[in-house]
Amino acid sequence: MFLDKEINDIYLYEVLRTFGMDLIGLFIPIYIISQGFGFEYALGFLMIEQLTGIVLSLPVSHIIARIGFKHSLALSYIFLLPALLLIRSTPLTLTVIAGSSIIYGIGKTLHSVSIDSEFAVDSHSKKRDSESSKMLGLPNISRILAPVTGGVILNQLGFSFLVSTSIAFFLLSAVVLFRSEDHRDPLDYDIKDVVKQNYAKTFPVFFFRGILNSAAVTAFALFTFFFIGSEIDAGAVAAIDNIGLLAVALISGKLSQRFGRAKIITAGLLSSSAIHFLRTIVSTPAQALAVSGIGGVVFMMYEVPLFSDFADVAEDEDVLEFYTVKRIIFKAGQITTIGLITGIGLHSGLKQGFQAAFILAGLVSASSILWTRKDW
Repeated sequence: MFLDKEINDIYLYEVLRTFGMDLIGLFIPIYIISQGFGFEYALGFLMIEQLTGIVLSLPVSHIIARIGFKHSLALSYIFLLPALLLIRSTPLTLTVIAGSSIIYGIGKTLHSVSIDSEFAVDSHSKKRDSESSKMLGLPNISRILAPVTGGVILNQLGFSFLVSTSIAFFLLSAVVLFRSEDHRDPLDYDIKDVVKQNYAKTFPVFFFRGILNSAAVTAFALFTFFFIGSEIDAGAVAAIDNIGLLAVALISGKLSQRFGRAKIITAGLLSSSAIHFLRTIVSTPAQALAVSGIGGVVFMMYEVPLFSDFADVAEDEDVLEFYTVKRIIFKAGQITTIGLITGIGLHSGLKQGFQAAFILAGLVSASSILWTRKDW
């Protein structure tokens, strides 16, 4: 009964926090562009945040080990909120863009490592596929509503009002954290020890997931904004993607338990590969919405069983160490995607940069099948 309460608190916290995060996250790069900066500065904000996740994940994990998972979730707000306020209240300069991105990246790293570790501790090993589907699926209710809401607010009321609304949801989600107990996990390792661990074989999966996540979510929404529609269209693409995520997430756990993780992951990865290649030829808002919706469906087909497997491996090994290394490698995959878009964008054109990223994601999705675990 106690564990049921703990996991339910995690679900509620994620729903509220996700709304606050997704209300604003996509529109920070769009806001930077609207203030007269080139696309490289908007994408630079994303790359600095991702690089921060790579460089500071290990020091952050030591903080998490000392103060506990849920205290660390609360601490993440001390970084996320000032980052948003800095962008909202200060005239944009290169220093403000870089500084807010670093602070934002620290907050996101604190949250990501802590929430994954907390889920591994609170979830039940015998019901992990089902609980993973809820953990990934329920926050998609927020991801459906938040991007469209954010696009409308930005378009009609401005960026300052959007930031204020986002902060209100962050504060509301923080209330949930005080309703449950905290957990801690010791942290005593170096990189050489981590590489020798059983979970080292999952490293390529982490890297590939970073590439796929960045291409499907951030890159495609920005591609829609730049070449197809407005900020409202970009928000709608993100929302439709998450309708597909929600629909499949709530049944994917049961499908995985019935047919086996390997079959569900293989079907999802092959379908995802096809969708990524289709992204390169999208030219209308209707096409973008259709591709995004189907992409959400196939993404969750492989994401739920993978998320469950990560929790299984983490529980067998060292929870905090596992998710710290996952964060570092995942962020390396994300920065690879955004870096590719920026590099090709500066050299050959921004549209070609996005298309190259989608092609890379398609190839990575198909080849990821080779890295599934032998014991599935």
